[in-house]
Amino acid sequence: MARGEAEATEYARNAGFSRVRLLSVQEGVSYRSADIVVTGSRISPMAAPPPPPPVPERGSIEPGQIETGVTLTLQYRMER
Repeated sequence: MARGEAEATEYARNAGFSRVRLLSVQEGVSYRSADIVVTGSRISPMAAPPPPPPVPERGSIEPGQIETGVTLTLQYRMER
């Protein structure tokens, strides 16, 4: 929020305005999970099959499985 106000104030001053006033804030949230692809080329045909992956507890999330992003859109009015 502070960065947005600082940038808006700089734009306003460069355009000859003295201050800015916050008009609105919009928030956007995005979620993305990383799919893990395992191919058979990494497994030697002579090796024993790998053990099955551990079963995570219901509702648990391992590090790196989900990415969350938040975008704020701040709208300012430049005032003289």
